[in-house]
Order: sequence, then structure tokens, then C-alpha cells
Amino acid sequence: MGRLGEETYQRNIRRQVEPHHNGQIVAIDVDAQKWALGADEDEAVAELHKVHPQAFNILCRRAGYRAVYTLGGGTLRSED
Repeated sequence: MGRLGEETYQRNIRRQVEPHHNGQIVAIDVDAQKWALGADEDEAVAELHKVHPQAFNILCRRAGYRAVYTLGGGTLRSED
């Protein structure tokens, strides 16, 4: 699921959300390839369920970053 969600983000979503929505969370329905934005995971998933109530396999990704959260120092900004 993670690989497919990441491929969907890179191929179909990234150009639409970066750089104008950097830092926002993107919730991706991996099966239907639908997505929604939110300030945090809960908001993004709630917005996705408004668009696609049957969403089950959901991947959350922070726009412009390599990870949603960090536990240590260093940047999580995407290098691309």
C-alpha cells in the first residue's frame, strides 16, 4: 500500500500541491486514487471521506516533505 500510495503522490498529486500547500497533509485513497488536503491527518482523512466515503486504504503524506513526522533533528524537506 505504501509504495502504491507514494507512486500515486509522485505521479498525480505532487505537481498540484507543491509548493502552494507545503506542510499540509495529503490523504490518498490508494485504491481509488482520490485525495484531499488537511492541516493534520484527521482533517485530511475527514475531507477525503467527504469526497469518497468508502475510502479504506489511506496513505497520509506531508506535501513537500519526506515524512509526516520526525523524532530527531535534520530536515524532512524533499530534495527534489
